[in-house]
Amino acid sequence: MPKIRSFFKLLFLLLVSVFPACSSIEYPADQSPRMQAIGETPFFLHGPAQGSGADRTLPSGYVLNVLKKDFGYSLVQLADGQKGYVANESLEVAPPLPSPKERREEKYSTGTGDDSLPPWEKPSFRY
Repeated sequence: MPKIRSFFKLLFLLLVSVFPACSSIEYPADQSPRMQAIGETPFFLHGPAQGSGADRTLPSGYVLNVLKKDFGYSLVQLADGQKGYVANESLEVAPPLPSPKERREEKYSTGTGDDSLPPWEKPSFRY
């Protein structure tokens, strides 16, 4: 009887320690992590176990949002709003978006002459 009791205690401890690792994480829409694809990444519309194979392949560096992370695969949303599944090992954290100031500076630094200046720095008169 003591052996059976200790067996069930051990089994209970094992189950309690394993099941939390299999839980999923669901992110609120405004807090979903921004990730990018590593290499050519298979994208599945209906789940990774669908019989027809991947619906499309995402190119390396493709940026997407993770809606729900499960064991092995994540539910993601693409830039065009399409939702589907991607393997977790095919994702990495995407580089941060440039700040509005950096975007503004980048926009005006590509030209030459007066075109390279932002509108508020252009002279309002001509000689």
